[in-house]
Amino acid sequence: MRLVALLTLLIGCNKAAEQPKVVRLFIWGEYISKDVLAAFEKKTGIHVEEIPYDSDEQGVAKVKLPGTRYDLMVISNELLPAMVRENLVQAVDVSNTKNLDARFSTPAYSIAHKDGKRIAVPYMWGTVGLCYDSDKVKLDDPSWKALWDEKYKDRIWMFDQMLQSLNVGLKVSGHSVNARDDKALEDAKQTLLKQKPLVKYGNDQFKSEMLQGNILLGMAWNGDAVKIAQEKPSLKYVIPKEGSVIWVDNLVLLANAPNPDGAKQFLDFVLAPDMAAKTSEFTFFASCVADAKKHLPKEIAENKTVYPDDASLKNCEFREDPGKDIEKFRKIWDEVKGN
Repeated sequence: MRLVALLTLLIGCNKAAEQPKVVRLFIWGEYISKDVLAAFEKKTGIHVEEIPYDSDEQGVAKVKLPGTRYDLMVISNELLPAMVRENLVQAVDVSNTKNLDARFSTPAYSIAHKDGKRIAVPYMWGTVGLCYDSDKVKLDDPSWKALWDEKYKDRIWMFDQMLQSLNVGLKVSGHSVNARDDKALEDAKQTLLKQKPLVKYGNDQFKSEMLQGNILLGMAWNGDAVKIAQEKPSLKYVIPKEGSVIWVDNLVLLANAPNPDGAKQFLDFVLAPDMAAKTSEFTFFASCVADAKKHLPKEIAENKTVYPDDASLKNCEFREDPGKDIEKFRKIWDEVKGN
């Protein structure tokens, strides 16, 4: 009997050892180089499973569901503080954070540390602006107000994302993206309600819609605009004269991560400058790793849409933590999308 029990135990241990090691990464679609994932698996034997989500708000809601078990998540600087307050993330200590650009290694843009411990690893950064087909749309004086031009009805794109679309509503109505007073928010709501009959709302579908010519202009992440312009050179990107937001996406280790050790190995791996560069080259977004540019082709490293210079960012702002005002924003967004 003892021999049978021992054999059973050994077989069970062997089966456990044979099970693949996995890190589950909750992330925007097409937001990390497949070459990086393959290189990590080759080096460590750990497979990274990508699970995509469609918006920040949707992603955070999913993480809160009972039984949801991801290891790492990409989250914007805007919603990261709320995740910290709700204890959805845990501290992470990895050596390659020393490679981060100083602009993003400190809490200045949002929050990167709590109680002296790092709780966010800045990943990618960029801007939100206007992407348009220059063969059919003339923007001599680029303004967000182009998204309210009735001659482009049904061919205008807006993000189906509360915070990002409200940012534009605030800018068009003459306010900072960080305005919180009731008048500014009411102005933004009425501005978006006026626009609604003219636009299509969506997220990742934007790229295919622009390439097919179904959409002529719309909100865009800078890297997405550069990427699709490789296929359709008439597509251009501009930061409107009213200004916009500077965003920072962060990698966070979730509080209930099933494989925290593997996740930390992965974080260290993607923070190596050559690996960070591979993802920048794949996504056309700027890496938060300082020396990633040294490993990039010149046409990306020197592209001011991918890596904006200070002049390009002069009217741009970091969006601050919405805090309790997030409930005001949700009410406005429900009214805009519900009408």
